[in-house]
Amino acid sequence: VVGCTFITNAADSGGGMYNNDRSSPTVTHCKFSGNSAVTFGGGIRNDTDSGLTVANSTFSGNSAGLAPDQA
Repeated sequence: VVGCTFITNAADSGGGMYNNDRSSPTVTHCKFSGNSAVTFGGGIRNDTDSGLTVANSTFSGNSAGLAPDQA
């Protein structure tokens, strides 16, 4: 994913992006702003069985309802 903007998206989990099932995306030159999730990952949620590489991207104003230690 290159040069994308994820703004004011909402979801139960992974407001901007949700990576699961062994996915391994690379995110470069992207903006995640104002995204929200009911549970985890306002900007990005990445499950433990997935890999994620983020480079030269910005995150601002994203929010989620639960912290990882509340699961």
